[in-house]
Amino acid sequence: MFRLPELHPRLARIRRFIVSGVLLLALVLTLGTWVGVSPQLRRIPAHLVVLGVVWLALAGLSRLRMPRWSLPVVTGILGLCCFAIFWPTGIILFGMSMAILAISTLLLLPSAAVGRIAARGGSRRDGDIAMAIFASYVIGIFMPLFY
Repeated sequence: MFRLPELHPRLARIRRFIVSGVLLLALVLTLGTWVGVSPQLRRIPAHLVVLGVVWLALAGLSRLRMPRWSLPVVTGILGLCCFAIFWPTGIILFGMSMAILAISTLLLLPSAAVGRIAARGGSRRDGDIAMAIFASYVIGIFMPLFY
């Protein structure tokens, strides 16, 4: 995806949706039954919530002029802090938060790559929206804790 030619000027406005859509379609078609990433209607609310949270976090990072990859770093640090609190105290809430943040950190890393691919020929906002779409799908699929 990094070596693809530039998009036609008419398609440049929807670059954010094309890049994330093509990569998600490739995931669904290749890993559908093996990993279980096929779309499920009951998970749409989780996808929408994660989409809003990730997009707002990326908008805040853009406002602070911080790079896109700092979002997985922040979630990793928060996960380590939850682990530091959970280990001596044993409070279950921090244990669950640690698990959610650990999974989110692992899934935000490829999402940052998707954002980089989308922003390569477009704007930063294209990359942010593509990252938010991809992250909302993969985090929503791999978070069985909500169901």
